[in-house]
Amino acid sequence: MALVDLDIGGRKFQLACGDGEESRLTGLANSLNSRISELKLVHEGSGQLLLAMTALMMQDELNELGKKAVSAPESKTEANSQYLKPATEKINLIAEYMETLAGKLEEC
Repeated sequence: MALVDLDIGGRKFQLACGDGEESRLTGLANSLNSRISELKLVHEGSGQLLLAMTALMMQDELNELGKKAVSAPESKTEANSQYLKPATEKINLIAEYMETLAGKLEEC
């Protein structure tokens, strides 16, 4: 088990991850920071508010992807399953990390 120090939305976090997953977790944090920075351009608010808005936007995107996957014709779903499964796994991983971060924010 490895520990990774992350800066997300200007806050410091130390999260555990599997050995070799450090760069992946850092990349996810960087992606999240990019989205937060994009929101800062059009919305004012605290770091917590921006993080919450980012989480809601990402959850909305996940929901939309799920709806598209469910409503896709079977042949399309089969053809795209090789892409959907890894994407879904990554999105679920991001959601887990965001839930962990939200819990840590609540503790602050």
